[in-house]
Amino acid sequence: MSPISLSEVEGIIFDLDDTLIDSSSGYVAALREVGIAPDSSDYLLSKKIVKSRLGNSHPNSHNRLLYFKEWLTIQNSFTPRRLLEIMEAYESKLTDYIAEQWDSLGRDELFSILVERRIAMVVLTNENLRTQLLKMRAIDPEGKYFRAIVTSEEVGYEKPHFSMFEAALKTMVGTKLKCLMIGDDEHTDLAPAEKLGLTPILTVEFNKMTTLQTTAYPVVDKLTQILEF
Repeated sequence: MSPISLSEVEGIIFDLDDTLIDSSSGYVAALREVGIAPDSSDYLLSKKIVKSRLGNSHPNSHNRLLYFKEWLTIQNSFTPRRLLEIMEAYESKLTDYIAEQWDSLGRDELFSILVERRIAMVVLTNENLRTQLLKMRAIDPEGKYFRAIVTSEEVGYEKPHFSMFEAALKTMVGTKLKCLMIGDDEHTDLAPAEKLGLTPILTVEFNKMTTLQTTAYPVVDKLTQILEF
């Protein structure tokens, strides 16, 4: 499958986590900075409790505030003040890490080029709105690049539900037949987008373990490679 030429593209929908930024490493770094070992039994149990209560597909099943509340409860150290102190410190460390990463990746140069080409860009992401807005503030505080961000918390469903993609497309009227979907997950990002008529592109910039031999989608090792299409 070959993507359409970038010169024909009117819009691009981007996944956020592990597509635009390496969120996975950011989460780990921020947790360690606030004194939480990401692979500790108490923290893993706190995540398991939240996910089992809400279900893995619930938008808030990824909410670190809920994880931290359970983590403190398990340790018999929960207080409102302590929970909010940890959350505020975590958010600060995470956004600092992501801002530094964005700069080191040279993303501003890439997205300035896409803006110059008048390509409409939207971020489509699972997770809660506050967490994702903090990341967006770190990478595009004034909204120079992305005209909208659509989160699963707002839509009420997570990717790969079609409602997510339809919500993103509503912000990009007239671009459906000339629109790319760029993400790191074939199941949640690309397959549903393709069914809705978007051209899917798989990025493995932060996930080199992806089995490229079996993918049916065009692949980029770095986002800058989309300029070569």
